[in-house]
Amino acid sequence: MNRENHPAKNNVKTKDLPPFPSPLKTGLFSLTAIVAGIVIVEVLLRAVLFNYPYVGKAIFLTQLDLPEVHSLHPGSAGGVAGSLGDLMANADYYDINIPNRPYRVVSNNVGIRRKTDVSPEKPDDTFRIYCLGDSYTFGPFVANEDTYPSILEKLLAKRRPDMKFEVLNGGIPGYFMRQEADLFISKGFRSDPDLVILQVLDNDVQGYMLGQYQYPRPENASDGIVGGLKNIFRAGSERFAIFKLAREALLRWVAWRGGVQIRPRSNQPENQAGDEGNVINPDQKRDQSALSLWTDRNKLDMLKNLQKLNENDFDKLVNFINERGIALMVVYFPTQRALEWSRGGIDRAVEYYITQTKKRKLEFLDLTPYFTRVENTHPLYLWPWNGHLSLLGNHAAAKAMIGAVEGHIRKQ
Repeated sequence: MNRENHPAKNNVKTKDLPPFPSPLKTGLFSLTAIVAGIVIVEVLLRAVLFNYPYVGKAIFLTQLDLPEVHSLHPGSAGGVAGSLGDLMANADYYDINIPNRPYRVVSNNVGIRRKTDVSPEKPDDTFRIYCLGDSYTFGPFVANEDTYPSILEKLLAKRRPDMKFEVLNGGIPGYFMRQEADLFISKGFRSDPDLVILQVLDNDVQGYMLGQYQYPRPENASDGIVGGLKNIFRAGSERFAIFKLAREALLRWVAWRGGVQIRPRSNQPENQAGDEGNVINPDQKRDQSALSLWTDRNKLDMLKNLQKLNENDFDKLVNFINERGIALMVVYFPTQRALEWSRGGIDRAVEYYITQTKKRKLEFLDLTPYFTRVENTHPLYLWPWNGHLSLLGNHAAAKAMIGAVEGHIRKQ
């Protein structure tokens, strides 16, 4: 200290100096600053990243939240006795993976996409159908009642008012044969269905290569301290943007530790195609990687290896169903690209499934002829911004299955 500024040198007594703030005042000031900072951050996050408040009681979910809704590890999701599907039971949320195209998803007591509850055990007077498949069965971007399983149930009830029907939607976006087989073997069989409808697609074998929807999911996640913190973050993210940001960061960290690539949460404007299936106009087509896998000669060996994996899981599912005396119908859903193949006389994906079903003496239904009855097939799909089925497409699919399903009813 400079000698000239020393209190004694300038005849200033130490007791005349301003007192130090008390610990209480310091603590209150720090707490106020922290709270103010949190409020500012919350406001900024709501304005920039997240859309709050939520609508009604349903919550909004992005791609990173999907592991909380369905596990993609059949047998571990749902968390309730008697679960028949891989959705979280009794969920009600808006999927905003594409923010400007939200759609509502409601699951029932047994973890399938359905608004009304069903008994895990099939009622004696009911003809029950279990639908296995990926997003084409689940029905993204359309309401529960506009998916093909829901429409099929209504059509059957109208045509056969003397019977009761339950068509259970076990579809999960991103599932391929392995996960569909595991789902039915671990849960779906409990529904004791009279008929299983297995929806297949041109990108089924591609799923074994990509594994793009494989999220790590810790077992017994609801137990212990970790489970308690997880529940706090889940509840908090429904009300506060800070919690949601922390939750997304945590999910990204878990995915990174598990070596998983998660596509970034989409905030792009409508004129940018971010997720698989998104297109900005009818001249742009759905993701081309499935097409190249079937048509590129340089990928022939890869295709054969992936087909073997698909066939092994297909056999696993078929054998399990046959052992229980359940009827099985394999239904091929054409994508918009597959319809173009068919117009050229070749659809290698449908030829592949015709061969596989004939080999196993299974019933096979190709929806391509039903979809191509109209010259303009675009209304059957969610054009111009997505390649999944529209309400019209789901209705066309359900209507095409009626005759085959009624054939199984007559055999009962």
